[in-house]
Amino acid sequence: EILRLDALAYKKEMQGTLESVTSRFEKNKDSYLLAYDNTKLVGYLCFFPISSKLEKKMYDGHKMQDDNITEADILPYEEGKSHNLFIISVVIDPKYRDGEVIKLLTSSFVDFINEKIKTNYHINKVLGTAVSEDGVKFLKNLNFNYVKTYTDESQLFEGEKIRINSLDDYQKTYKSDMYIMVPYTSNGITPIKENQIDQDDLSKEFIKSLEDNANYECNNNVVNDLKRVFLGKNYLACMDDEYDGTILAKEEIYLFVSSHNKTGLHLVTLMNLSNEFSPTQIQDQVTTNHLYLYDEENELISLDDYMEKKYRLRRCGEPKVLLSISNKPKNPLEFEYMMASESYNSKRIDYKLVAKEFKEAYENNFAQYDFYDIYASRDAVVYVLHTFDDNLMTNIIDEAPILFIMELIMFQNAAVLRTNHKIVEKLAINGSVNISFIEELYCEFGKTIKFWSKDIFKYEAVQNLSSSIHKAFETEKVLEDYYANQKFLEHIVNLRDVQDSNRESKILNMIVLVLTIMQVIPIVISFFEWIFQIDFKHLDFLTTGSMISVPMLLLLVIAVILKRRNHKKKKNRDHS
Repeated sequence: EILRLDALAYKKEMQGTLESVTSRFEKNKDSYLLAYDNTKLVGYLCFFPISSKLEKKMYDGHKMQDDNITEADILPYEEGKSHNLFIISVVIDPKYRDGEVIKLLTSSFVDFINEKIKTNYHINKVLGTAVSEDGVKFLKNLNFNYVKTYTDESQLFEGEKIRINSLDDYQKTYKSDMYIMVPYTSNGITPIKENQIDQDDLSKEFIKSLEDNANYECNNNVVNDLKRVFLGKNYLACMDDEYDGTILAKEEIYLFVSSHNKTGLHLVTLMNLSNEFSPTQIQDQVTTNHLYLYDEENELISLDDYMEKKYRLRRCGEPKVLLSISNKPKNPLEFEYMMASESYNSKRIDYKLVAKEFKEAYENNFAQYDFYDIYASRDAVVYVLHTFDDNLMTNIIDEAPILFIMELIMFQNAAVLRTNHKIVEKLAINGSVNISFIEELYCEFGKTIKFWSKDIFKYEAVQNLSSSIHKAFETEKVLEDYYANQKFLEHIVNLRDVQDSNRESKILNMIVLVLTIMQVIPIVISFFEWIFQIDFKHLDFLTTGSMISVPMLLLLVIAVILKRRNHKKKKNRDHS
């Protein structure tokens, strides 16, 4: 039956013989995966462990190793030992090449490899040769890398991590909008200009809905200082988690910035409506800092470089994602990956999440009203919107209240993280700080106090929701780091004050010693005059006037030092 399939797929010179196929099978009977339609064989995959001698021939030789492989080159599986495998052949009946058989064989092969690894049969690498475009595609979908081309045009590939390219097979079971929110800072207060060329009804509705929520929900006037601007449309480059530069898709995004110019803080939001690409993979790009847009020359550029180049903004905190979905994914595991902000479709890893906090998040709904469910983790908020609509405008209006809450919390985080970063950077460069630097930091941070008001929201339900997201984002931990840094800075300054005081005390002690000596000198001179009957009055530097003027000068120095010390102590007390 295998030879029958070979005849359908290969030229005669590439087909195996009954003797060669049988001898290889007798040497290692764990070498075939067979796909049947009832009792009819419709496809197979043949592979086995190989000797180092055969492996060397593959790398160094000029011809493909196939029917010339001997029994000696085929090894058994041995527990506890490392194996290099060779996929010698993959054949599918032409009538069954609709994709299902190859997916079945591929997934079965991956399962076989994983089972061997779990039971202490180490798999070092897998080699394979391709003689057709379908063969090349098959090996690339298993993450194999190209090695060389032989003289007969067949190609050698190798792979160390075997995994199905699940992104190709991924099917969303829900509709979704995605908002990526990234904090930035700037030195100037120059307003960022709005892009009126790309402006449309959706961009206008986004800004209007956020401002309406701010005016309706907020107690204090912090929102009066926030200016929201549309920056234009762009495309987000979508990748898999290999991050090797391959762009799999593009998602249209709207770029906005919310600026608080008094503090130099800005929040850039990427709005991706009705996104098609795997949301968890985009989340993975966010958490691993692989966000790429396109510049004016249509060249890839990182989001941070784009914002620096166009608007002189610098990153000052961690991004967050609001994922608004029509319903929970059919597979609960995908929801867990949403909460973990990791790729559910990973090409890099074969293992799955089992952490209980992500499983518990599936039930940890802290919605305040009945038209939605809401869940939050450190990096993401998942908003299950029961009113999710094909009308994008309607969705923006319903998503804006959560976006506004996240906006304020992220301004809080950004204020602390910016201060923490400046402290760490200053210490790393100089190893020390002074009072003026600390005062500058505190003044800058003080301007953000409005964001920290506990009664910022008018309605308790909104305040409860804000508190839950606040807790999930671990803002308190960020604050703890800030307070720890604050104490450390004050400790450094106090230590320096002690060192300065010790230095000044030494100077004072020296002056007192000199003064004492100056007071004793006239007595000593009188003693020598009496003993040796010598008159020293002709020596000007020992005259009484000189002896008086020097102590007076030294006393003046002491007074200046004491005044300086008292002033510094008073300044430190005022600062505390």
